[in-house]
Amino acid sequence: MPDSADMERIEVGGDVFYVVKRYEAREILGRVEEQFQNEEDATAGIERIRSILVDLGKWEKLISVLRNLQAGVSGAEYDEPKSIGLEDLEFRSGRARMLPPEYGIAFDLAPAARSNTARVDRPWLWEAETWIAAFRNLNRWRALKESRGLLGL
Repeated sequence: MPDSADMERIEVGGDVFYVVKRYEAREILGRVEEQFQNEEDATAGIERIRSILVDLGKWEKLISVLRNLQAGVSGAEYDEPKSIGLEDLEFRSGRARMLPPEYGIAFDLAPAARSNTARVDRPWLWEAETWIAAFRNLNRWRALKESRGLLGL
């Protein structure tokens, strides 16, 4: 597991995630800061974390739409959106190496996202910057969703 110094700390709501600054397929993409007392609690924690990350990638989709609208108005070429989402990640729980006997949650690219085909078709999934930005953008997406109600949209 990468050292915390090699990971970007990102807070989403009240939860803290660590995403590697440089992704190597032999290691994990990231981990959740919260630790659990047993395997059952960690497994339940995965479901809670998945519900927090359900909007992962939606900010990036919005930005792609806005760029394409701008390109359409200016007559420029459309860009293909760089799609990412919760389905591109897999989660697992297990004993944390650093703090036994507690359990932790790690996440990595899902098998389909790790495939050679995905590496060619969607290379941005293999870039740590993509995931660091996506986790940070979750807070922007949440703020947009909250303000939508205030704006009457």
